[in-house]
Amino acid sequence: MIPAGGKNGATLIGANPADRCPLASNIHLITDQDKLAVSLGISGADVHDSLGLESLVRGFARIRSRR
Repeated sequence: MIPAGGKNGATLIGANPADRCPLASNIHLITDQDKLAVSLGISGADVHDSLGLESLVRGFARIRSRR
């Protein structure tokens, strides 16, 4: 017989605190091969990473060469 509180007798106390819309942020960083920061962006924790990447890539300066 399983106790009313769960398998181990623990009681349920509510929702997981991690699921309650935390106020957090993500830091997106693009570096070059020498590990120097090229572009940096900060977005909300609920924003998908691909959207953060788009804004970083748009922020690159165009490379101008003689060719």
